[in-house]
Amino acid sequence: LLPQHRNLISGAGAGISSAAIQAQIAANCSSVIQGNLIGTDRTGTLALANRTGISLSRSEVPLGANGLLIGGLTSAARNVISGNLRSGIAINCSSTGGDDRCANGTLILGNYIGTRADGEGALGNGSEFLYPGISFYQVADSNTRVQIGGTDAGAGNRIAYNTRYGIGHSYLNGHGTLVIGGNQMFANGTRGIATAGRTNDP
Repeated sequence: LLPQHRNLISGAGAGISSAAIQAQIAANCSSVIQGNLIGTDRTGTLALANRTGISLSRSEVPLGANGLLIGGLTSAARNVISGNLRSGIAINCSSTGGDDRCANGTLILGNYIGTRADGEGALGNGSEFLYPGISFYQVADSNTRVQIGGTDAGAGNRIAYNTRYGIGHSYLNGHGTLVIGGNQMFANGTRGIATAGRTNDP
């Protein structure tokens, strides 16, 4: 990606929303969100807030599909998702909305969530109230596979300065897998990772 390919996505209700993506997506489905400034001004140093940076819901992706890639392994693929009023990324899944397999196959890799574009200065999400950098709500029959970070070089996200948790995961009778690994989480309002409704798998 070149700098001129970057989008500036700011000042909206949701900077990017998957609400229009419904069932019947082909098994080789793949979508990519890379290299954008989401919730900042064009310099990546000041907030120009969306209500939520990226909102994923009602995006039913078949098991085995490629799903959605947010970011990537290179600095050019990195999104800066900062300065938003609520969470930088919000994933809300419940079968009551027809969301079985909601956000399935989502990879969140190599992003700055809550920092300025240089990865150093504070520009946290959650200024409207206390919100995590990434929030993931999973209920009922949502059969979801989501990965935040990873072991490959460049896969880890930097999640810092958000007003509540770095990552908040609420879980109620759902199915699926959430993998969190290789991230840098610091200077968030409370915990780096907070889970409710399930125990950590060592």
